[in-house]
Amino acid sequence: MNLKTHLLVLGSLVLSLGLSGGLTAAASKSYLTTVKDHSFMITQRKIILKKTPYRPSITLPKGTIVQAGGISTMHTTNILVNTLSYHLRKAYIGNGNTYTQNIPLTTTNFKKISVPAYTKYYPSQTAYPINSGRAYIGNGELYQGVKFPEQADQTKAKANLVTVTSDGYLEYTTKAPITNLRVNTRPSVSAKITKVSRPGGSGKTYLYTKAAVPSSIGKRVSKTGNAQYLTIIKRRYRAYTTLYTSGLKPQLSSIYVSAGYLVGDQQYFMVTSEYFPSAN
Repeated sequence: MNLKTHLLVLGSLVLSLGLSGGLTAAASKSYLTTVKDHSFMITQRKIILKKTPYRPSITLPKGTIVQAGGISTMHTTNILVNTLSYHLRKAYIGNGNTYTQNIPLTTTNFKKISVPAYTKYYPSQTAYPINSGRAYIGNGELYQGVKFPEQADQTKAKANLVTVTSDGYLEYTTKAPITNLRVNTRPSVSAKITKVSRPGGSGKTYLYTKAAVPSSIGKRVSKTGNAQYLTIIKRRYRAYTTLYTSGLKPQLSSIYVSAGYLVGDQQYFMVTSEYFPSAN
């Protein structure tokens, strides 16, 4: 999970004055003007981001659903690599960069779409005002446990990770670093989601796959067809806080807010925001 890196990426985009290489501006001057940070889009053509001295090459096939990492003043966006499925992001593993180079926000490249049903287990479009002293982190990454680790355990804490990518894959990784500042490693399972159901008022999201998922997060419900395995994610509407301090005389520096979930019958959490008391 990318915390401060995630925030720095968004900030750098706002200040960006041009493209960061790899993809030249398309000939079309028709830009998507309603796209905001975290908006979902679908690629209208194959987009090839060429290798640069700092980033590997990555290809987004036509019809790939992506999530905007942030919007620059030059009508470009980049993509947080961890929002993509393993087969798209794998070249970035071990690279050190957690986002792609900027891509022109033209109608030739993208079409804005509604939030996909499979990501609606969390509020993906939340944002807080600049200088509010609070940053939204929620990225759909669910870690097994109750809440974000205590300060003493931050660098070594690991937990099983469940995430749903923008392009529609359910991924499960064992013993993933909770404070990961790099691209997520190869998951134990990466299964294409074939069917989604969200019973009204239940807080549950039913995710079906044809490929098998671990029994710890799902179960087999059919022996034939494309919806053979079911994973249920339930939002519990409970919040938990973790306090971090700084200085020789400990002062409260930040508060991490975690939202409680159930995946199957196991307790998971997602960090939704970080609050900075000194900014207020």
